[in-house]
Amino acid sequence: MREVRATRLDRVQQNLRACALLLLALALGAPIAASSDAHTCERVVAASNAGLLAESIATVSDVALANELAEQISATGLYQMEGAIRLDAESGFDALIRVTSTGSCSTSSVISLEALKNESFEALQWHGSEALSVEMQEELRWAAWGTRDRLYTLDGELLVVSMASDDTPRIVSRFVDSRRKPLCLIESISEIALKVEHSEEPSLCEAIASGQLPTLPWSEQAAVPGEYRMLVGRSVDELRSLQLPVSDSESSIQLAHLQHHSGSGCGGIYEWLIEVDAATGEFKNSELSQALAPEDAQGFLPRKQFRQPRVFDYQGRAVLMGEVDGDYLAFFPTSSLPPMCKFSAQPQVRVRTQFP
Repeated sequence: MREVRATRLDRVQQNLRACALLLLALALGAPIAASSDAHTCERVVAASNAGLLAESIATVSDVALANELAEQISATGLYQMEGAIRLDAESGFDALIRVTSTGSCSTSSVISLEALKNESFEALQWHGSEALSVEMQEELRWAAWGTRDRLYTLDGELLVVSMASDDTPRIVSRFVDSRRKPLCLIESISEIALKVEHSEEPSLCEAIASGQLPTLPWSEQAAVPGEYRMLVGRSVDELRSLQLPVSDSESSIQLAHLQHHSGSGCGGIYEWLIEVDAATGEFKNSELSQALAPEDAQGFLPRKQFRQPRVFDYQGRAVLMGEVDGDYLAFFPTSSLPPMCKFSAQPQVRVRTQFP
């Protein structure tokens, strides 16, 4: 589950940390290139966490290439050519080609046309990866799985950032000898920065966004009753529950958080919230359950999910927050679930592995 936090101070601290890394490396006599790589990665992290990375997207224009090249790429059975782009004249590249791997979880990579002509599909290999340890090579291979390369210009330098499906960076690289040289791997962390977009109760929404409200813990993972498989139409891999605090005038509410871990495509996690009987743990087909996860025509819980659910204690009342149909919303747990708050959300990331 991701945590909420205020972002302004964090952004300042991240930038200071990046500068400190650079100064420390210089003081210790570390190679300038290595310290510069660390600084570059921290700059990407800081821009992503602040929601500003898109402002540094490189300006490109489309390029028409001969059909023979696309046919040559398709003939491998491993890749398809999406198209070609050209950067400004100072970039040093005649053209860059975007190729997408085939399969259920495709990876979209940008390579130099010059490198493709000279090295064929070896150009897709990471520059210098053969010098990495086996563990680092495996990390790099799995981190790239299902990503899409984007070009950015930060501090005047052209970078390739491999983006995950949730639009967060996973790999930062630069072109060296017309091939991508990995600088670092980036990973998502449990925190998420929220900004109030709409509020029916401003004090509540601001308290959530600033991380001031205490969160209520879900139970440890429990055994999954067989009926839940029939309920969601697929396996339930995790089940946790929580007794909600209610006012004297409200009935006791027990929620269950269900997860299905999908291995199809690039993989993913499906999540639902339902009301259950506090004594038996059985599903309650209540108005609250229908509001949280209305059944589809087959009687299963729908694709509509309540993702990354969190429960806050607000003046003795439970408040549910999570991602519903792409929106981050907060509700009081009533049958109609009118949203009290709507947030814009920025997932937070950090550098996981720095490459030599």
